[in-house]
This record gives sequence, structure tokens and C-alpha cells, in this order.
Amino acid sequence: MMKQPNLIKRPILVRGSKVIFGFDKPEYAKLATRDPAGTT
Repeated sequence: MMKQPNLIKRPILVRGSKVIFGFDKPEYAKLATRDPAGTT
């Protein structure tokens, strides 16, 4: 990470089988309405 410190600023959100790299407010909102298994 010391060679590429900009990677530290990139959040990784994992919920069930869904993975989001970086901050994406609309995608975060979609995940907030799903159950952790992603079945709804």
C-alpha cells in the first residue's frame, strides 16, 4: 500500500455475493434495501 496510497481511499463493500469497489451512493442504497443473502 505504501507504493500506491490512493488504494486506501477506495472502500470495498461486500454484502452476500455482491461486491462494490469505490463509493457508489446509488448502489449502496440498492444494497440497503436487500437482505444480506441478496434474495430480495
